[in-house]
Amino acid sequence: MVAKIKKPVLPAELQQKTVADCLAEEEPFILNAQIKSEEQIGLQVERLVVSKASFEHVILVNAMLERADLTDVIFENCDLSNVSFNEAVIHRVAFKGCKLTGADFSRAHLGNVTFDHCLVNLSDFVEARLKTVAFRKSSLISANFSDCLLKSIELTECEIDDIQLRNGANRY
Repeated sequence: MVAKIKKPVLPAELQQKTVADCLAEEEPFILNAQIKSEEQIGLQVERLVVSKASFEHVILVNAMLERADLTDVIFENCDLSNVSFNEAVIHRVAFKGCKLTGADFSRAHLGNVTFDHCLVNLSDFVEARLKTVAFRKSSLISANFSDCLLKSIELTECEIDDIQLRNGANRY
């Protein structure tokens, strides 16, 4: 049995913003924001901080968001294909109906994260730490979980053909 996953905590009202507006600041952060129907192809932001934010119908294909810090965030119906979350800290984040094909979560720390109805095919979680993470009705075909630390992981009605689990990946 998986421990209860803590859901993202967002304020009742979020400010409508764009990614460009948020990144125009001196430090790259997105705070108390609702971002809708936006497209940013190939965005490159290192150490981006995102807190208490909602993304709906946002396209961030081929983005480099390495060492990002995401806390209390909801991604709904977003295309995050080939996004690099390498070495990111992802806490209380929900991915709902998102396309994460080829996403890179290598060496990331994921805690209290849900992937509901998502395409996570060909994604890398190499050397990542996943604690209290749920994959529900998602496709993980050819995903790579090599050398991961996995603790309290839920896989419910998922497609997991050709998934890679080797070395430390089966530690609980």
